[in-house]
Amino acid sequence: MDQLRYKQFRYAVRKLPFVEEVYRRFFDKQTHTPEAEAELLRTAPERVMNWPEHVKKPYVGVVKELGDTYEVYMYWPKFERFLKNNDIPYSFIDIYSSNFLEEAKGFDMILWRTLNTPARQLEAETKIRLLEEELEIMCFPSWKDLWWYEDKERQYYLLKMKGLPVVETFVSHSLPEALAYVENCEYPFVSKISIGSGSLGVKKIDSKRAAKRLCKRVFSNGKSTYWSYLKQKDYVYFQRMVENDGVDLRIINLGDNYFGYYRLANHGDFRASGTGKVEKHTLPAEALELARQTKLALGVTAMIAVDFLFDEVAKEYAIIEVSIFVQTMTSIMAQEEGVPGVYRYREGEFEFEPGRFWVQELACEEMMKQWMKSKDIETGGNQNRYEEAGIQTVDMPAFKPPAVFGNLKASRRVKEFWLAYKPDLYVGWTSGEAVFGRLLCKKLGIPFLMMFTGGEVPSYFGKAVNFEPIFVFSEENKHDLILQGYDEKDIQVISNRMVFEKEISPAVRHYSKSKDYVELLMPTRVATTKWNSILKGIEIVEKANQRDIPTKLIIVGEGDRVDQLNELIREVNQKNKKTIVEYSGYVSNIIPCFEKADVVLGKARSVIEPICMGRVGLIVGEGRKVWISRKKGIENIYANNFSGRNMEKEATIEEILDMLEKIQKAEIDVQELKEVGEWIREKYDIHYAEDRIEAAFQQAVNGYRQDRQPKKFCYAWEYAKAYVYIFSYKARDLFMKNR
Repeated sequence: MDQLRYKQFRYAVRKLPFVEEVYRRFFDKQTHTPEAEAELLRTAPERVMNWPEHVKKPYVGVVKELGDTYEVYMYWPKFERFLKNNDIPYSFIDIYSSNFLEEAKGFDMILWRTLNTPARQLEAETKIRLLEEELEIMCFPSWKDLWWYEDKERQYYLLKMKGLPVVETFVSHSLPEALAYVENCEYPFVSKISIGSGSLGVKKIDSKRAAKRLCKRVFSNGKSTYWSYLKQKDYVYFQRMVENDGVDLRIINLGDNYFGYYRLANHGDFRASGTGKVEKHTLPAEALELARQTKLALGVTAMIAVDFLFDEVAKEYAIIEVSIFVQTMTSIMAQEEGVPGVYRYREGEFEFEPGRFWVQELACEEMMKQWMKSKDIETGGNQNRYEEAGIQTVDMPAFKPPAVFGNLKASRRVKEFWLAYKPDLYVGWTSGEAVFGRLLCKKLGIPFLMMFTGGEVPSYFGKAVNFEPIFVFSEENKHDLILQGYDEKDIQVISNRMVFEKEISPAVRHYSKSKDYVELLMPTRVATTKWNSILKGIEIVEKANQRDIPTKLIIVGEGDRVDQLNELIREVNQKNKKTIVEYSGYVSNIIPCFEKADVVLGKARSVIEPICMGRVGLIVGEGRKVWISRKKGIENIYANNFSGRNMEKEATIEEILDMLEKIQKAEIDVQELKEVGEWIREKYDIHYAEDRIEAAFQQAVNGYRQDRQPKKFCYAWEYAKAYVYIFSYKARDLFMKNR
């Protein structure tokens, strides 16, 4: 009997009144209970995160996907255990109710294992998009992930567009095109409905006659599916029949954790999904890597399950479908030689480690990492640290030169702040704070310290601040201020502003052996402002391989051009007929990547730290120019803060390739690398500058100690005068630019 008909028959029998009565009397007592769930949870150890003290924990809403009913595959009890063990505040939310928006307003994050029926999927898509975009609540799953979940057509388009190996598929919403396809296609092939799981709606088409009949039915009144309220209407989804001995492979990826198992078909059937028959043994590295690439390409928030078939003819894995949920009934999701465990991705390799895990808890952990990351970016991760050290801080509005009336409002806020807190010091970090904050602090008698943290110094800056003493963080900024008329003695440079996690690593050992290939690492924002430097990195690796220097470029980071980057990488790798560029997405700890790399490309901190660890650094400017971190020229690189601006003679592509060849042959001058690293460390390590920074703060406070009363000071006049400088210099700059 066809599997679909069998399942429909079994469901109909189960719903007969007398059968329902038998189940109620004799089997209800054996259903899953809270006690059984608690016992099941204990089969895997508790998952506890190392939570940063400076990041506030989110208030989490948990959805009970089946209400108060217990089933062995439910997600919410695993979510709840993780939240309890990590002291993360949570409550349950009735997402299905009419007032779900009101209930959701108090939450920072919502965890919801959405149900996979078409009706429930439509509901989830609608509600999660509202929660994310209107209430700005972080959701698992995200709307972006939910858009393609359980929709084979959407999945196929995405996977194909990302250049991932998909089982040969034909999707059409045109009857003439569908009929033309079945005239010449290879039989048998597999027909699927777009929305369905567990092999339901999957059927083998053996003949042209059956295929034509299916097409005509679908494009007329539609073909009934096992969803009573949904027909297959005006589309066909055909896949090539892959000979695979009735076995497919599922790989599950959460962060650096990988699980998987083989699914077996029933005897005489080709469909393995939904049978419940699985085998757990060693997973192939090529499938694990393909699952990793799939998650990165789709930008999945937390969890992805990728289903593969191994094509016996082509001798390669191809993707059938992807999912963001799996139905788990056990904490053993992978095994090697009978030992439960997990595959971990580290330094480009997959290593098996014993252990038991609930994937739902790992999904929670991934969501919490996303939360930490968003909070660190938002707050800089510093404010809570100051307060824990007994230093009170207050969020202040930013002064922005173009915002004429906004700066007046900000001024009122600073005045209220002064009256409430009587601060000991106001530190201005931006040009806006230096100009407008300084004026107000003079009027209020607040000690003020100007510290310009980097970037280009506005042409009006010196005149607007009356050339008062200032601290800068680079020789480049000092040079710019002197050109504006600053006296050199009024400028102090404190470039030492980094905390280095690693000492200078033994470069001798790293570069002492010849290499199969040279690994280039580029940590960067994948954004328009960094696009030229990314293109330059790809150009270097292409030129190196053309010169028979085996080289690979690893790009890490994130941004709004990830899709374009993935497409570009696919084209480059196809053109070169091998993988020479990889995109690894966001990396929370970059230090292991620095240690593994032979050369690091980038600007500012992204190259300063690896140079201090004894690695070769390439400074890549947005003009696609490159400088090598050698002893000769390092002072010029430092003077311009590793920015690529105003630098002296750039490196030619031949010089760069010669250097890569020396690395590959173990002929690089490691002593020079050590000396450069030590020189840069002395300039940038925060431990060399703590005393100077503390003295600067104390000096600024002492300068005002004798007179803390507000001075007679016409703020309105000074405010207007500052804008005269700003607009006159901006007009001059615009005129010079357009000449």
